[in-house]
Amino acid sequence: MRCWHPDLYHKLCTKHLLACWRESLGMHKIITQDLKGYRNHPATKEYEDCPELLWHNLSLMRNEMLKRGWHPKELPERIEFGGQYKEWQTLEEQIDRLKEKGCECRLTIDKLNNDVIMNLVDKMIKNKQIDCFAQIGGYILPFICF
Repeated sequence: MRCWHPDLYHKLCTKHLLACWRESLGMHKIITQDLKGYRNHPATKEYEDCPELLWHNLSLMRNEMLKRGWHPKELPERIEFGGQYKEWQTLEEQIDRLKEKGCECRLTIDKLNNDVIMNLVDKMIKNKQIDCFAQIGGYILPFICF
């Protein structure tokens, strides 16, 4: 199952966003129509008691597809169960899985972009727009000291 965290949808490459859409639609059908399929998969178990959250995630995916100019099918009918969500994987675990795949997903700043950003940060320090910066986990954080 390739059902990624909603915070990743805007960063996913075409391949992973489409796979997530297909798998999530299938999972929604398995849960709402009580089909067997991947019924015991951890990703399905995550949503089995709260398919309304899965439907919400599908709507977020669909919105991302529309932003990209795609034409996804309509959402399935919304059904509310009122159950409990059981997290299968954390956002960090999913980011690690995507990095292992070595795909085109925009998960971190690559070296080329990092060099460009560092040049920009240096200029901002020289122009006294920022005082200093910190590089934490691949992200550059500018600081203004008062």
